[in-house]
Amino acid sequence: MRIKYLVFSGLISIVSLMMLLLTFQISLTAVEAAQLENSNDGWIDQFDSPTLDSRWEWIREDPTHWSLTERPGFLRITTQDGLPTDNTAENILLTNPTLENYKITTKVDFSPTENVQNALPIIYQDYDNFFMLRRRYANGDEVSILHRFGEGVNYVTSTLSSAETYLRITKYGDRHIGSYSLDGNTWIDMGQFNARFTDPKVGLMTYQYAPTSTIPAEIPADFDYFQLSEVGTTLYVAPDGKCGEASPCYATIQEAVDTAESFDTIKVAAGTYDDLNVRPRDDITTTGQVSQVVYLTKSVFLQGGYSSMDWSTPNPQANPTTLDAQGQGRVIYIAGDINPSIQGFTVTGGDAAGLGGDRIEGTMSVGGGIYIWKSLARLENNIIQDNSAESGGGIFVDGPDWGSPDDPGAIIMGNDIISNTATAWGGGIHISASAASVVRNVIRDNTADFGGGVHEWLSSPQLEQNLIINNTASQGGGILFHWGDPTLTNNVIADNHAESHWQAFGTGLHNDGANLTMSHNTIARNTSSNDQGSGFYIVDDLVWGQPTINMTNTILVDQPLGIFANGVSTLTVNGVLWYNTPVTITTSPTAVLSVNNEYWGDPLFADDGYHLTAGSAAIDKGVDAGVTVDIDGEPRPSDTGFDLGADELELWITVYLPMITNK
Repeated sequence: MRIKYLVFSGLISIVSLMMLLLTFQISLTAVEAAQLENSNDGWIDQFDSPTLDSRWEWIREDPTHWSLTERPGFLRITTQDGLPTDNTAENILLTNPTLENYKITTKVDFSPTENVQNALPIIYQDYDNFFMLRRRYANGDEVSILHRFGEGVNYVTSTLSSAETYLRITKYGDRHIGSYSLDGNTWIDMGQFNARFTDPKVGLMTYQYAPTSTIPAEIPADFDYFQLSEVGTTLYVAPDGKCGEASPCYATIQEAVDTAESFDTIKVAAGTYDDLNVRPRDDITTTGQVSQVVYLTKSVFLQGGYSSMDWSTPNPQANPTTLDAQGQGRVIYIAGDINPSIQGFTVTGGDAAGLGGDRIEGTMSVGGGIYIWKSLARLENNIIQDNSAESGGGIFVDGPDWGSPDDPGAIIMGNDIISNTATAWGGGIHISASAASVVRNVIRDNTADFGGGVHEWLSSPQLEQNLIINNTASQGGGILFHWGDPTLTNNVIADNHAESHWQAFGTGLHNDGANLTMSHNTIARNTSSNDQGSGFYIVDDLVWGQPTINMTNTILVDQPLGIFANGVSTLTVNGVLWYNTPVTITTSPTAVLSVNNEYWGDPLFADDGYHLTAGSAAIDKGVDAGVTVDIDGEPRPSDTGFDLGADELELWITVYLPMITNK
């Protein structure tokens, strides 16, 4: 509640003034005043005007159920039947957030007494994708988070018995956090979930619904204010601590990280940062120490690629920002229930020798370039090059749970993961007990014993739109899957090499017991030391079971043996192009095989080895696998049918207009 100012004419006694003031509730605390401070990028609507600010827009407005005048100084939205999940909820009030990372805060006076009456702030993309923090009644007073993303739903609740409640949603990267407070000072975090919304809006709403035949009464929710504010502050780093006019300025990234609070942004200028920091170990054990250039145990946004003369727009190509461990430890260590973002750096010179960190193998040293433990970190647009470990030479990622398909996971997006080495698993990336998203990366020239480019262990990663090329291993030159439920969509797995001792080992992909869902992948020109290796090798596992693989719309060309299905495994192929593959599929007597829509012919790749050109035998031969874009993000299909493989040939149509002459 804000102070309502009174202007008196004439004389008035102190007693009369005190009596008049008692008729008003003056409850502005220092905390609330601080909350309502305007920032350069934020926005506050205190609902003092009798008309709604022009920045707002309604979805399904019902003007009979909202008012700015029934209780002056508040926005009143009265509940009515309808659900946000089926497009029947009315009076959803939204505005554009305008900020990349932000928090939305409101104070609501709401006294629900029946199932299920709700008042809430919301981040809203559409009725299938939103994050809401609800003050409501559901067999009792409570605050609850409802996070919906397509068919998935996350839900968490907390008991509450207060009419006046502060509600806040914090958005930082892909993480969304719901918090509430009874005094505007002490905040209680309800829960946090990853959500990749597309152009969402933010705002307020109420609704109710009848889980039984009893229809709840319509009641008002009075919103005192709505505040959109920037998350965190900005710190600056430049070599020798010379940041121009920017402040506060630090000479090392670790100094800035140590000073920063959660959700702060740290902008880093071009240069090489090679200072090594020794810190307490905090992963599978808290005993001992770890060495690295950057030690992260808080959610901050690290962005490289700035010039110390221009902090407005990062350009990592023009302003290379290098983190170099010089072989003396890891480059970046990320641990805990945090969601940091790392963008625009070259990560090199990492060596995890003696640092441990693998909860499955115990003493194995993992994550030479970047080590991620239990965190929902986001790695984007980095170069991760020339790092080493026993496993995960470039990146090691371990999930917050045990890697089931419904678990949240780290995001590894748009990186170049190049020339990293692992003596055991995963030269480029080792994914352990994680549902990480690995999207639009170039993973090339990495080396390992198992899984030259990528090794997955007991995980359910989503691999989408990656180039996995020129990697080397004894098994799984490109990828080795070890149990779990991975998904592969629009990937190119090409020109990888396996040092096979006989034909069974996968030169491109090796699958040991994992259930795979594969759509629109190109598997091409993968080789072995004896020229007999299979492009894709499948085998069951005595401990973790018998794999089921569904492979749809695949190009599988230029390998001596296309697929070898061994052991007790089930392989379903629907839509495949073979070319220059003398033996297409070999199965053991115990394997179950189903193949439909097979084609033979030249894919006619462009010079890059995977884009299709006109006349390709892959054009319009696919089935509808529910994939709407290709490896480049271009629409799929572009013609009357779906193309096989990772690329959808872009259709160019020449239209000849009739000649018009003047008479």
